[in-house]
Amino acid sequence: MSHVNDSQTKTAVAYAQQHADQFLAEMVEFLKIPSISTRSQHDADVRRAADWLADNMRGGGLENVTIYKTDGHPLVYADWLHAKDAPTVLFYGHYDVQPADNLDLWQSPPFEPEIRDQSIFARGCSDDKGQVLILVKAVEAYLQAHGTVPVNIKFIIEGEEESGGEAIAKFLPEHKDLLKADIAYVADTAFADFNIPSIVYGLRGIAAVNIDVMGPRLDLHSGSYGGGVDNPINAIAHIIAQLKDQNGHVLVPHFYDGVRELSAAERQLIAENALEDVAGWLEWIGVSAEWGEPEFTLAERLGARPTLDVNGIIGGYTGEGGKTIIPSQVHAKIT
Repeated sequence: MSHVNDSQTKTAVAYAQQHADQFLAEMVEFLKIPSISTRSQHDADVRRAADWLADNMRGGGLENVTIYKTDGHPLVYADWLHAKDAPTVLFYGHYDVQPADNLDLWQSPPFEPEIRDQSIFARGCSDDKGQVLILVKAVEAYLQAHGTVPVNIKFIIEGEEESGGEAIAKFLPEHKDLLKADIAYVADTAFADFNIPSIVYGLRGIAAVNIDVMGPRLDLHSGSYGGGVDNPINAIAHIIAQLKDQNGHVLVPHFYDGVRELSAAERQLIAENALEDVAGWLEWIGVSAEWGEPEFTLAERLGARPTLDVNGIIGGYTGEGGKTIIPSQVHAKIT
């Protein structure tokens, strides 16, 4: 039995459209909070983002809004459970964001949202504050327009998605009854293409590793010691160069163990929903050509193949001008 009334949906959409400027202003407020969960100097900002979200949920009509303290960053819970004989939908998302480095590559400050070409540019607008607030505002639109929602609603929004998610991993098994639902909806994915709304049923997951190469006990002058002492940057570059071949196939032993081959039906489904305008996609991200394992399509590589990428290299001198050193140590972050 359908619990959705088309006329109610249209009225809720009309309410959202009438309040679009208000909703956008609230989005900007949310995005201004630098809730970077991986950096301890932003712990207060992360808590501020949780408080802001909880207040916004209350203002929109959600009930039982609770900020759960954890050993790390807090979780925000809210619900609305008055749809008789209707299913319950649990929405998941996160209010923390990644660091905004490199700051000099931003056209506008990352925590000063700017609208250009009908898009918001700010850290967190698409990962994941934007998706979270859209859902909160959708519930608000229903409640303000009709006083009811077609289904029962629960939210669980975490503050550690970008830093490991330890708090929610502990919280879930301890609060099974609180979070019990018929459907769990993860509001932290993307469209298959710009105009193809998508239900994502699986993600690639993540594993992270640091590589640390230690050399001399202190930085050495390369003019005096070069040729006599191995350079940790050269060593880590050699290590990194051996992780993949020229086509992107990972060379780490056993890396592909357990990777299930795509079925013919899955490959067909991926092909039917693949990017239609690859050239436009390449232009949008600013590269001239796609790259990767040639035996798989671009869509398959992006959505169904494991990958290995160096996220950062730390070491040596990177300031203005030059400094002739053999660094004492260098580090790489890999996922």
